[in-house]
Amino acid sequence: TSLDKVHEFHTFENAGHGFFAADRPSYRIEAANKGWVLVEEFFNRML
Repeated sequence: TSLDKVHEFHTFENAGHGFFAADRPSYRIEAANKGWVLVEEFFNRML
């Protein structure tokens, strides 16, 4: 990026806005679970 920040960008099929929010109709458990794995892997590498 122009600010030289390490980042990753992922999309999940059939998972729109709010897919991480378990209390919403838009919640997608499979995408949310995969998302948490990616977050944890990223944090383990970067922090």
